Amino acid sequence: MILIEERSLEFHSLSWNDPAGRLFWQDGNLYRGIREQRASLYRELFARGIIENLVEKRLLIDSWPADFTTAEFPLVLQHRVLPVVSFASEWCASQLQAAALMILELERTLRTENLTLVDVNPWNVLFDGASGFC
Repeated sequence: MILIEERSLEFHSLSWNDPAGRLFWQDGNLYRGIREQRASLYRELFARGIIENLVEKRLLIDSWPADFTTAEFPLVLQHRVLPVVSFASEWCASQLQAAALMILELERTLRTENLTLVDVNPWNVLFDGASGFC
């Protein structure tokens, strides 16, 4: 595993409030640095196939562990980059409804694994074409 310095990261301007981690750009790719207190949970979610299942159900964006870490982030995940990003304040009523239904389906699916969402709001949903992702 490669350890890189955080000063080379370009932190995402809208990612600053999550105590578990932070989004950043590196070489045109989008990553999420996961802090120590949540790294073991995310590793377990990958090991148990839960992340893969959520991606297959289109409830989560394609994500996979990166081949590097940083001093602050012992686990770094890479996310597929979407060509267009829209925000909840730009959505029509049917998009808000679709986002709400997707969040409910995500929560229902997580409950089968004795898991739950922590930060539930439409600002954590992105649309990939006509489908939403959390």
